Amino acid sequence: MAIALGGIVGAAARWSIVEVLDGSDAQQGHWPWGVFVANLLGCALLGVAVSALRGRDASTVLGVTVGFCGALTTFSAFALDLALFLRGDHHATLVGYLLLSFVLGAIAYVAGRSMGRRLGNPA
Repeated sequence: MAIALGGIVGAAARWSIVEVLDGSDAQQGHWPWGVFVANLLGCALLGVAVSALRGRDASTVLGVTVGFCGALTTFSAFALDLALFLRGDHHATLVGYLLLSFVLGAIAYVAGRSMGRRLGNPA
């Protein structure tokens, strides 16, 4: 149940971010800011959750990580944007989006994990 509830909240958060930031068309070469921001935010929050929630009950951890963060991030929309960049012959944008998403996502996760350690175990 915790995963489902976290998923509802995470999906609503993603939808809100995309609604506010997007309106772009990847096939026309426009950067998909909504999906990009949602994915980076999800990576950062996952890092925070993994560290800050260590030792908590499994239901809470799964609700936040798998449910909320899993629904906030969106691999399917990311893959669709890449396909639309390809279809529109926007190869440089495709490569930039792919690389920045993975590199900045990893950095966001590591930064979030560091922050989560401080939150979960204050000195």
